[in-house]
Amino acid sequence: MRSMTGFARAGRQGRGGELALELRSVNHRFLDLKLTMPDALRSLETILRTELRRGLGRGRVDATLRWRPPPGQGLVIDEALAGEVARTARHLGTVTGDDMPVARDALALLAWPGVVEQPAAAYEVLRPELETVAREAVERLCEARAREGAELAGALAERLGRLETLTGELGPALADSREALTERLAARLKDLGPDIDEVRVAQEAAVLAVRQDASEELDRLRAHVREARRLLDAAGPVGRRLDFLMQELAREANTLASKAPDLETNRLALDCKVAVEEMREQVQNVE
Repeated sequence: MRSMTGFARAGRQGRGGELALELRSVNHRFLDLKLTMPDALRSLETILRTELRRGLGRGRVDATLRWRPPPGQGLVIDEALAGEVARTARHLGTVTGDDMPVARDALALLAWPGVVEQPAAAYEVLRPELETVAREAVERLCEARAREGAELAGALAERLGRLETLTGELGPALADSREALTERLAARLKDLGPDIDEVRVAQEAAVLAVRQDASEELDRLRAHVREARRLLDAAGPVGRRLDFLMQELAREANTLASKAPDLETNRLALDCKVAVEEMREQVQNVE
């Protein structure tokens, strides 16, 4: 089991320069990739997305790729854009009465978006390096998510154990409740005296017994708990199946609470609902 929350970083220094990739992931219904990368590497975006999809199943993943060109490559300056910015600055200086010397603001001019361009990236050189960096980052992210997933699995197993204990107590409690209901019904019939329609009474008693019979819900609750335990040890993404099971567990626990004939069974059913709700919160973060 893996969580959908994690962080990882990988870097590589090669002939194409220095690459660094950071991955941050949180829970999401599907795999949602958000990439931030230099424009000079946009031709490699498909490669990066392919590597991320190959190793990740679900989650919102923010990937930030940084690239430093090899030493010795000078700055590429868009002189036309720099000149346009400088002329605009001088014109504004004339309008406002401030000479605004451009030389004084040379560094600010270089910081203007688009004035300094990154050198062109060598696609064939950077592609294998990016693939290696991406695989390392995804592997480390999966390891981080697996560590947190193990903690989630432990928390879910503890609550499943609590549910098993509660269902074990609910069986005898429901049997005692049915027996107590039969005794109360017999006492009331005795108070009514002999002048009653025994057939009608038997029909009403049968309807009441069926309405308060929660044995099917209890059996399904136990079956869902067994399936959830199986999924804890299953390989691959199981978050969606666990989420579906939590919905079914919540439905059975709600029905049990509504059918509870006395305070004791109602208390046990409510404890089941609490355990299921706690698991639902944890399952939202399972891949």
